Order: sequence, then structure tokens, then C-alpha cells
Amino acid sequence: MTDPTWREHGPQEPYGPPPLPPPWYELAPPAAPPGPTQGPADKPPGPGKGLFGSLFDLSFDNLVTTKLLRMMYTLAILCVTGFNLVMFLFGWSLAAGRFWPFLGWTMVVGVPVLWLAELIMVRVVVEYLIVQHKIASDLTIVREVIKDIRAAKS
Repeated sequence: MTDPTWREHGPQEPYGPPPLPPPWYELAPPAAPPGPTQGPADKPPGPGKGLFGSLFDLSFDNLVTTKLLRMMYTLAILCVTGFNLVMFLFGWSLAAGRFWPFLGWTMVVGVPVLWLAELIMVRVVVEYLIVQHKIASDLTIVREVIKDIRAAKS
């Protein structure tokens, strides 16, 4: 028994141009030349050196930036929170007093919004610095791969 749609429409054939080859970044890299090679991708992932070990690493393999940014972000959160807590308490005391109660209530309502805005700004700055650091480390890997490809071609 045959398919009725085949009799009506005939055999189905593909149409359109043939598929394009994959872009250059999807092509497999050339085979490594024979012999021992030691690149950044070949290094075994070992534990980090820590802050002081990274400070005295003269080859700059272990960077300090991300470790310092974590500490600086924590310190910034504490400073922003402490400052806004003092401002909130000051606003509360103004609101409870005789002089400038409107300013006090404005501070009581506005300080939490200000605190959130300051935390967002600090977070954006720290994320920007971390992204720049990651871009730099990724570019180092790309440079090494390009250098290996050029060496394999020659």
C-alpha cells in the first residue's frame, strides 16, 4: 500500500542552496605538533595561592584583583550600610523632635531608597571591574591559541 500524499505530490526533494560551511570559530583547531607542549590550557587546575601567595607571584599567573574585589565589596557594603543606618537614626531623631520634623520623616522614608541605590551602584562598579578582568584573562587565552595556530601553520 502506498502513501496517498506521495501519489498526489510526487517524491519530496530538498530545496534551497546547500548548507554553508561552519564559521571559522567552529572549525576544529589543527592538531598539535609532536613533542611536549605546555600551554595555559594544559596546566592542571590546582588550588589558588591565596592573597599573599598571589601578591608575591612574579610570573603573574595568579591575579589578586578578584580576591581584593571581594574584600572591597564586603567593606563597601558595610560602609554604605553603616552610613545609612546613622542617617536613618538621625532622621528618626529629627522626626521625633520639635525642629524640622518634615526633614526627619523625609530622611526616614528616603534613606532606605538611598541605601538600595548606593548598593546597586557599588555592585555595578564591582561587576564592571570583574568583567574587565575576565575579558583580559579570556584575551590571554585567545592570544595563546592564535600563537599556537600560527606556529602550527609555519
